[in-house]
Amino acid sequence: MKTMLMYVTLCSLLSIPVLTPVLSATENVNNESEFWGVVVANVEQIREPYMYDALVLSENWDEDHVKLLWKEEATKQAILSSLDWLGEHADDQDIVLFAGDIHGGYIQGELGIWPFDGNSEGILSIEELDQKFDTIQAKGMCLIFDSCHSGNFIDEITTRFTRTTRIRQHDFVKGIEGENRVVIMSSLRNGLAAHWYDEFGIEGEFSMTTCLAEAFAQTIDPNNDGICSAEEAFTYTKEKMFPFALRVFFNLPVQIIMWLIYGSIFKPFPNMYDPSPEELPIIIRSK
Repeated sequence: MKTMLMYVTLCSLLSIPVLTPVLSATENVNNESEFWGVVVANVEQIREPYMYDALVLSENWDEDHVKLLWKEEATKQAILSSLDWLGEHADDQDIVLFAGDIHGGYIQGELGIWPFDGNSEGILSIEELDQKFDTIQAKGMCLIFDSCHSGNFIDEITTRFTRTTRIRQHDFVKGIEGENRVVIMSSLRNGLAAHWYDEFGIEGEFSMTTCLAEAFAQTIDPNNDGICSAEEAFTYTKEKMFPFALRVFFNLPVQIIMWLIYGSIFKPFPNMYDPSPEELPIIIRSK
């Protein structure tokens, strides 16, 4: 009994998903819907464009509907131009996905993501991103940020899996949330994200992006509606990452080093902002 109570408490503290009924993703897609996406990958250790491959190899995503900005191509202007491209092509019947596997954090007090040419062009702020997202017409948008401090990219953490958590007023940052947006973030608020390599005792490459891409590639579909939704991929990812995230979170020597260097610690537990009762379709299984 005590063991179960401890587990439930830990799950609550770390925002582990507790599944509740949701409406099928079929409500959010029709014959007129097209899928448009931008995938940004600008982390040094990334070896493969996992997310891009998962999308373009599926039947409902056309290769010319997805832009890949790979490492040195992920400049500030290229990212902004790619969002303009989404705004020019997507309409209010379409589904849009933006996936950034990219460094994030605060630079001179400004929160955002760090493009390839960030040393010369500066950070791409959350305010700039939000302004671009506002210009994109879409029935639904999935915004994925595999970035440090991504838990701070929204004002209010509201998920179908956890209670609403309001941040203190002075902690508010104008975020990227919106009524038709699902935002998936790789860290809890005020925490660092993590990619796992041999230095964490895990072979190969392991991150939120690789797990989400795996869910999309396999068309993970617990409710058997023929669609892998953003919510289903998130649940799959969070459950898969939990044991590894715990190992890093409770690694005291590593956490002390991170605090001394960056003033933050690893909180690599994915979380999701999702205001809609309906699931957001990403991959549609072939019939």
